Amino acid sequence: MRFAKKLLFLFFLGIFFGSVFADGMVIRPDSMPYRQNSQQAFINYENGKENLFIIVDLRDAIASGQKNVWIFPIPAAPETIEINNLKGFPVLAGKEIRQQATENSLLLEAYMVAAAFPPFAILPLLMMSAGSPVPYDGRAMSAAESGIAVPGLIIYQHIDKYGIATEVIKAQDSELFKRFLAARGTNLSSDAEQFLSEYMGKDYSFIVSWISDSSAIAGNDSSNSRYPSDYYYPYYGNPIGVFIKFPSEQIFYPLKPTAYYGNDTFPVTINISGFKNADVFSNIKDGTTIGQYYQKFLSRTIQEEETMRAVFNGNLPDSLNYTRISISKPASYFTQDLFFSPNESVSAHALNFVNQTWLFWMLLIFFCLAFAAVFLANRLLGLNLGYAGMAVIAAANFFSCFVAGLAIALMKKEKFGLKPKEDAFAKKFVSLIVFEAIFLGFAIALFALTVLLTVFS
Repeated sequence: MRFAKKLLFLFFLGIFFGSVFADGMVIRPDSMPYRQNSQQAFINYENGKENLFIIVDLRDAIASGQKNVWIFPIPAAPETIEINNLKGFPVLAGKEIRQQATENSLLLEAYMVAAAFPPFAILPLLMMSAGSPVPYDGRAMSAAESGIAVPGLIIYQHIDKYGIATEVIKAQDSELFKRFLAARGTNLSSDAEQFLSEYMGKDYSFIVSWISDSSAIAGNDSSNSRYPSDYYYPYYGNPIGVFIKFPSEQIFYPLKPTAYYGNDTFPVTINISGFKNADVFSNIKDGTTIGQYYQKFLSRTIQEEETMRAVFNGNLPDSLNYTRISISKPASYFTQDLFFSPNESVSAHALNFVNQTWLFWMLLIFFCLAFAAVFLANRLLGLNLGYAGMAVIAAANFFSCFVAGLAIALMKKEKFGLKPKEDAFAKKFVSLIVFEAIFLGFAIALFALTVLLTVFS
């Protein structure tokens, strides 16, 4: 049992670093980087301040007691930055709003086909089912106060929580920074230095994290996780991540230092609260997808609540609009950091409003197309249906062609150009067939338009 616990601890320790050490670089004591499987971040920007929560998943296991540091830059003065260590990355499993709009349209078309000719409804329903959901203490301290004496270097914040120590530092030159890392037991290679030196002496600070208490990490359990204790999911099972709050005129993500990983390819996912007009630089554009999502939160773990309250400045939203930027390119293409405008996308909000009120729009579009079909049939057959009569047939079609046929059967013969003694069955039956054929044509045309928009969007 003790041996099994030890193995579990070593496994979790490796996974833990996959959960904590995010964008930037994770450096071993021998100066070699730990290879990454993925990076993920969640950002909320409000009133000129960015709240950034970040994690990664590493390929390499990290030995117990080994000195490893994670480093990344922040474009803000160190005294304006707040840091924290948090557990529980928010489960973001919302529906992409364009995909949701497509599925809503397919649902309308399936219903239209079912109303006009029920056996044909299976095709758009199958198309619709093919979609998949998308799953502080601000007092500055000297290096000596935190146990590291590096003349000229100031540690502006230090937090030790969940077995992880995180600090905010300001380094004016690479030599000073190298001495700081050496005091932590880690060497900064010349290759790593070139990715960090351009930030030194400028309006940037550095966030540095490392394991401070292995036993505290080993003591973490999954009792507050929504998953069983024998199940691990790297983002949501039992992670600990680093949270940074800092002032910024734009939304920032530190992508460039990750170029240190060279030809390694791993997905980078950046989730930003709100529907943003986000864009990326040309080097990575062909490997990037950007979508807007809406999510309704049904439940949260205790760790997720802690993270959400930090990210949303003490609030706990019931639903969330967010923009997801997914990048899959070799790290060598990460030649710039990412800066995004905090402005909201008006078109995305309009589309999401339509999605959230889709039942109303579905009924309105259905009725308008049914009324148009009756109007055309009325003209083609030379009928005498008034607007009220056409509206009755269009509304009856909500309940299938059979109810629409019943409504036509109950109407007076004169409306169909018949005399009182003439047999009305044939004329009314033809009227129903022509009406439903036109309506079915509208459904097929709408279906074709939906497919074309989906393919070319």
